[in-house]
Amino acid sequence: MRKYISVVIAMVLMLCALVLGGCDSLSSTNFEGTWAYVMQPNKKNVDYNYDSDMLYVITMTKKSEHTYESTFRQYKYVKKDIKLLNEEEYAKGDRFFYWLSMIPEKPNAAGVMPKVEIDFEFKHLPTDMEAVKMTERDGKLYTDEGTEFTLDSKTGNLISGNQTMAPVENGDLTKFKEEMQQYIKDYFQKKYVDTKKWDITDYVFTDAGDLVVQGDYKK
Repeated sequence: MRKYISVVIAMVLMLCALVLGGCDSLSSTNFEGTWAYVMQPNKKNVDYNYDSDMLYVITMTKKSEHTYESTFRQYKYVKKDIKLLNEEEYAKGDRFFYWLSMIPEKPNAAGVMPKVEIDFEFKHLPTDMEAVKMTERDGKLYTDEGTEFTLDSKTGNLISGNQTMAPVENGDLTKFKEEMQQYIKDYFQKKYVDTKKWDITDYVFTDAGDLVVQGDYKK
């Protein structure tokens, strides 16, 4: 009997060790970090002269073992200026140029194309949400309203519904800004270059002087 009891106790202790070991090996998903995604205007005939894509940046900060606080930031490229670089040359072949007082959209009578420089400014939009408290359950993160976030362990992407957000490395938004810049270039290429209207010599993308950034954002 004593031998039987000793065996049972040994088995119980072994099971406890396994359970405790298993518990130690299990860790909750760490949602701390910053992610971003670019949302294009939901319009068929978007005009980048007046509208452009929005960059959303979300940062998760851990507050306790299973609670987080999330902050959101919004950024946008806003058209700052469009310059006609060959105004004098163009005006010689278009007697209505100064009367119209606008950037021409086609070659003048002499066939001179408008040479144009396009200037956009990257701005932080002061319409951010207040910090939102979130709770982790079963490896997913939830807001009080029920919005669900999942972390893809393979890609590092943060997923919420149909929206996939890419991780921001060391606070650097460069790749997201370059994506937005390309959308702007594609628009003006299709709208003004491919139709034989403008000769766009340069695109200038700058940051607003009062830009409010999130984390260790790098230009």
